Amino acid sequence: MENISNLETFAKILIDKGYDGYFQTQAAYPDKIKESIERYLKCCENGTDSLPRGEHMLLSTFLKWDGPDESYVKCHMYVKYLNDKFFLDKMEINFGAPGCLSIKNVELINLSVVTAPTRSEAIAMVMEKPKQEVTKPFKRGRF
Repeated sequence: MENISNLETFAKILIDKGYDGYFQTQAAYPDKIKESIERYLKCCENGTDSLPRGEHMLLSTFLKWDGPDESYVKCHMYVKYLNDKFFLDKMEINFGAPGCLSIKNVELINLSVVTAPTRSEAIAMVMEKPKQEVTKPFKRGRF
């Protein structure tokens, strides 16, 4: 686990890796990553929400979304928040079909925000590669 000193640095590294879409923190507070986490922590401070019971804060985002009738790639990041420092610990990347059917799931553990894959690398981990059709050579008939 690599120590990231503050939210600004943590968010900047993830944005630079392509995680620039909208996130939810603890299944609420939809916004860009930094703003979502700030809103969540502010609600924890004023008592309208509470810090996670376990050791991780859950950040969720879609890495690929083309609409409700199309396949998608979703990412869950498990982040430890200790003494105003953020540690990315684990990622789950899920390729799903319409109707929330999971097709392929990849879990990455013992990560840091620096060693996490880029957004395009994460998508490639779960997307099915097109199968190449093997063509049989044309057989000539015997006369």
